[in-house]
Amino acid sequence: MTWLSTRLRKLEYALLVLLLLTSALIVVLAVVGAVINYSPVPFWDMWNGYLEFYQKISNGDISSLWAQHNEHRIVVSRLLFWLDLGLLRGIGGFLIVVNYVCVLVGFAVFIKWYAEISAQSVNMKPTLAVYAVIAGLLFFWCQNNNLTWGFQSQFFLAQLLPLCAFYLCYKTHVSKYPLVTFLFACCLGVASAGTMANGIMALPLMLLYALVTRLDGRKTAALALLSVITCSLYFINYKAIVGHGSMVRSIVDHPVDLFYFVLLYIGSPFHYIIGNENRVIPAVAGLLMIMSAAYFMVTCLRNRSVEHLRLALLFFILYVGATAFGTAGGRLLFGLESAFSSRYTTPAIMAWITLLLLCAPRINLIIEKYKISSYAAMLLLLCSLLPEQMKALDSENDRLFNDDVAALALAMQVNDELQIGVIFPYSKWALSIAQDSVQRRVSVFGLSYMKDLQRSINGTAAYSTLSKCLGHIDNAASFDQNGFVRVNGWIFNSVVQHVPKKITFLNLDGKIIGYALSGGSRRDVETVISKSALQSGFRGYIRSDVAGQAVRLLGDDNTCYLDDRVPLTAYTLTREGKQSKMNLATVTQVKNLDDYKILSLSSGYSTLKLEGRSAVKLSLRRGQSILFRASQMMSNLSVSLPLGPAYLKSLPLASDWVRLTFDNSELPDDFDIEIDNDGVAGDQWAEISLATP
Repeated sequence: MTWLSTRLRKLEYALLVLLLLTSALIVVLAVVGAVINYSPVPFWDMWNGYLEFYQKISNGDISSLWAQHNEHRIVVSRLLFWLDLGLLRGIGGFLIVVNYVCVLVGFAVFIKWYAEISAQSVNMKPTLAVYAVIAGLLFFWCQNNNLTWGFQSQFFLAQLLPLCAFYLCYKTHVSKYPLVTFLFACCLGVASAGTMANGIMALPLMLLYALVTRLDGRKTAALALLSVITCSLYFINYKAIVGHGSMVRSIVDHPVDLFYFVLLYIGSPFHYIIGNENRVIPAVAGLLMIMSAAYFMVTCLRNRSVEHLRLALLFFILYVGATAFGTAGGRLLFGLESAFSSRYTTPAIMAWITLLLLCAPRINLIIEKYKISSYAAMLLLLCSLLPEQMKALDSENDRLFNDDVAALALAMQVNDELQIGVIFPYSKWALSIAQDSVQRRVSVFGLSYMKDLQRSINGTAAYSTLSKCLGHIDNAASFDQNGFVRVNGWIFNSVVQHVPKKITFLNLDGKIIGYALSGGSRRDVETVISKSALQSGFRGYIRSDVAGQAVRLLGDDNTCYLDDRVPLTAYTLTREGKQSKMNLATVTQVKNLDDYKILSLSSGYSTLKLEGRSAVKLSLRRGQSILFRASQMMSNLSVSLPLGPAYLKSLPLASDWVRLTFDNSELPDDFDIEIDNDGVAGDQWAEISLATP
């Protein structure tokens, strides 16, 4: 062996080791990201699709298993939800584990398929290299919405079950037990319809595969019957979803954009690889996928009697393509950018891996002939994933803190629309769901710091001599709900260098008057007090009748206490609407009135509308009020007041008219305020109504 060949062999080995280590790093980062992102607080669809479903099924409503969730019938995921809440109480991250198990099963299926398509002898080293690439792609962090959200098991299952079904359809041709294999394939095809809406395409495509590959007539007839029955059952009592796009209208009115959306959807992983808003590269990648699949399809159809394996792979790509087309029809109205949504990258990635398997025979030959160049190219591919993958390590503390406080509001039955809106858009609906979940003590409401909060208000809290905490109640905000105000501040036990998780508020009589949770970032406190105090910020709810009074704050498990005074709220919010003009500011008090068009002058009221980035400036007298309302999803409206340096306060969500009365005794007799709308979306707006002089 020459010196050069020895060096090349060592380089080959080093590249393979680097490739395997890079793949392992991607997988580890994905797992770490799940831990960092984990929250026991249900998010968005989990409130109605997870907790409310559990309430219904627990009350004997079996039909809720098959009921629509948007356009989907998520039967399989609902069975997992039932198991999670019924046996595990919904607090252990079981559903997140299920997501990762689905990815691992997908990896196992792909490598099994790779072994089938690479029937010729392949050395272990090239095989390991291909395995490393498949694993890295499957755990790519661009799918973080699916990986870290407990509700998204159906997104993995909607691709995994059809993938397995097509594999078993192929195995029906070559298995020693074709009938058993076929029955399993049929079961997976039927189950696919219970994952997501695109799952109903699995059985019809399996039927088409059976026809193309000339499967036994009886089996083909069985697939036809199952397709008809399953699709018919799916659409019984099916209701179109208001607010989603129409496939027919999209095809008729925007055919070019529809096709462009499909290209972007299929090429979406490249959007995250290149890391910018460029649409050309993902679109070209999507077009390359379609052209490659078409080439393989034509080639295989010419030899379909012997191409059962590759045809099965192609039918899975066709399934993903149909998924992209269906998604485009329903989501095009949200813009082309929605094709890059994180959750859509999972089917796209699986389609790209399938294309890789179709090319496996040629790739194996290239690897055998040019090992060093091939390993280097594969390593470069995985390295291109790392910038996005490193985002798995980004801190999610502030988001998790806001989720916790939203759950606190729900546990206390406080309708803080602005806070609850970070986890569910409809606060009253969430409060209703939470009330039942609190009684059942499931999900986040089964955790020790969330139990019996509403019932304990006005009760007593026993505590002994404690060390004194450092901290302060910074501000209080009115939102006119159940006699509570929202308070913000910070707290830190300097003796043990610990931030209490749960804070209990007591009045001078020792009665419990509210609760708060810590976890908010306070870099100012970290800088001045201790590095251990970074997450010392708290937010919570306290009875509004103690505003301006002295209170005591108890740290969790009675670790420490803090005596402070509850600040007066910057304004008082009431929901009386346009019932009275008493003390209502007039439109002549708007300092930049020329910047706005008055929408109406009816019944003695003048209304101004804020859209996009805009601000209204008013000169007021203490005790005056304004009427205000905003779009339901708006959370970026703020008011600046002369109450200390740079006092800026977010305004609450208010889809109906509310009255803001600026009656804080610390305000000057005459002062200026500025209401800012930082939103840029056209569907976000706010209106201010004033008296017409």
